[in-house]
Formats: sequence, C-alpha cells, structure tokens
Amino acid sequence: MRRWPVTAGIIVVILLLAVLALFLLVTGGDEGQTETGSSQPIVSTPVRDASPVTGTDTTEAPPAEGPPGSGDDRAALVALYQATGGPGWLDNTNWLTDAPIGEWFGVDTDASGQVFQLDLTSNELKGPLPPELGSLASLEYLILINNSLTGPIPPELGNLSKLRVLDLPDNELRGPIPAELANLPNLENLNLGGNPAGNMFTGCVPGGLDQVKNNDLDFLDLPSC
Repeated sequence: MRRWPVTAGIIVVILLLAVLALFLLVTGGDEGQTETGSSQPIVSTPVRDASPVTGTDTTEAPPAEGPPGSGDDRAALVALYQATGGPGWLDNTNWLTDAPIGEWFGVDTDASGQVFQLDLTSNELKGPLPPELGSLASLEYLILINNSLTGPIPPELGNLSKLRVLDLPDNELRGPIPAELANLPNLENLNLGGNPAGNMFTGCVPGGLDQVKNNDLDFLDLPSC
C-alpha cells in the first residue's frame, strides 16, 4: 500500500501552518511597536505670556522747570510794579502779562531768561523800592534815574553779586546808605546823587564804596564810616 498522498498532504498542512504562524508573528510585532510608540510621553511646549509688550514707558514725566531763577525774577518785577504804581507808569508795556519778562518794557534778559538789565529811567515810578529786587541774581544794570522813588535803599540790593551799575539819582530816596552795598564785588558805577530836592541820604558813606571806580559820593556831602 502506497502512503505518498497522505504524507504530501501533511507536509502541505505543516507549510500552511508555518506561513500562518509567521504572518501572525509579523503583524503582532507591528502592533506592539504601534502601542509602544503611542505610549511615549507627550512633551508640552510652554505657552508664553500673551500680555502685550510695549516699549513705551507710561510713567508721567515731572513737569519741566523754567530757566533757573526766572520765577524769582518775575516775582521781583511784579513786586516793583506794585510798589511803585505800575498802572501809572509812562510805559508799562507787557508788564504783568504772560509775555516773557524780556519783552516787558525796560527789561532785558540773558539767554537763560534771567534779568540782567532793568532800565526804567524817567518812567514816573512812585513809591519805595521793594526788597524783592535783591533776588535778581543775574542783574548787572539797575538804572532808575529821574523818578519819584521814596524811602530807603533796600539793604537786599547787597545780594546782587553781579551788579555793575547802580544808578538812582534824581529821586526822593531817604535814610542811610546800606553798608551791604560795599559787598558788591563787581560794582563799577555808583550814582546816588541828584538835584538838591532829590535824594537826601543820612548817616555816613560805608567804607569800601569810595573804592568803586566811578561814583558820585563826593556830591552827597556825607562823611565816610
């Protein structure tokens, strides 16, 4: 009896089973890799702050200041206007207005806006010189000739360290000459005299004033201190 057909069938079955096993092995490995890949941790990317960033500083800047001393200068001029009957002056153009003080009649200012010359000659000023004039830190020329100024010379004028010319003749000033005037280091011209009915100073001429280059102290008929 021949067994070849049965043996051949068995071999075929074994081959088919082997192929099936190999197929299952391959497909199972792919699934395992897929599962392994899916199990990898997900790294999250940090989310940046979405707040808008601007380069503009919103902090309010402090108010700008005016030229040094300009506020004091304006106040001193206002005091002079009020003390000497400003509304009745012959010319008070721009005084007490918002115009720069350098545009007020008789006032000249330097590049920083400070008063360096005040010339109100023959402008009908009537009344006393206010002590606030001593705060005009850059004043070099104070010329108030031929007005109706009364009272004493304020000793505060001795604070005007840059003053070169002080002209006060032909007024109605009274009282002693302040010793503080002798402390003015740059004073070159000092004129305090006037007509006989004008300034009438009392006392004596403070020491040092006679050293001013140009002065009229001899006409005051006062002794030296």
